[in-house]
Amino acid sequence: MASEDSKSFGSSFSHYFRTYSTVKKIKVHNTSVAILHRILQFVVLAYIAVYIVWLKKGYQDVQMPSGSSVIKVKGVARVSTDNSSFNSNNIKQDLWDAAEYLIPPIENNAFFIATRKTVTYDQTLSTCPSGGLIEIQQKWKCNFDSLEVEKECFPTFTFNLLQSGSDERSPGINYRFAEKYSVNGIKYRTLTKIYGLRFIIAIRGSGLGYMIIGEIICEFIFLKFHKYRNEYRRIKTKRYHLNQSKKCDDSTKVV
Repeated sequence: MASEDSKSFGSSFSHYFRTYSTVKKIKVHNTSVAILHRILQFVVLAYIAVYIVWLKKGYQDVQMPSGSSVIKVKGVARVSTDNSSFNSNNIKQDLWDAAEYLIPPIENNAFFIATRKTVTYDQTLSTCPSGGLIEIQQKWKCNFDSLEVEKECFPTFTFNLLQSGSDERSPGINYRFAEKYSVNGIKYRTLTKIYGLRFIIAIRGSGLGYMIIGEIICEFIFLKFHKYRNEYRRIKTKRYHLNQSKKCDDSTKVV
């Protein structure tokens, strides 16, 4: 019994991968039905051609982009290190390069630029300006079926302020770090608070490409290029005339 079940399963499995199923058509000669059928076909084709293909580009497959961006920042900035206001006559100012104001040096899809450093000795506090959180939106819209895809496939950038220093509960972007040292066996630390701008990069967009339908290709190959295409057409299409009375196997007439 197990052997018969195994053979039956093997035969079904082999039949599944060695046969191709299609739909058989019967051509019926009837003027009124044929005219109605052609009108409906024209309406459907017009809808597909105008709305889906031309306006909505439904013949193309849409894929959302995925990836990350790494930003390299260079340059020199003048930074106030003591005064709580941005006075130009503040004598305690430093020149920072990317090694000092870019913390951390490399970050995926974001980067932080320090705009002010507050060094607190003996745990004293002071009022300092705050930073902010800014989103850089990178939007791609590419049509890979276009002849000028290399010229058109470039991103556009928009900037959105997500958080500013005017927020009362959590003003701006800042963080602290401590530097520890020891003098005469006594441990001390210097607490530094960094304010700055954090930029977050968001990738958006779409990529359009021609959507290939496997069944249409297989059908086209069988009808046009296969060596048995004539036999396939004969088997697939059957002509029938409704306006001619004809006896059927059950002795009934079709009019």
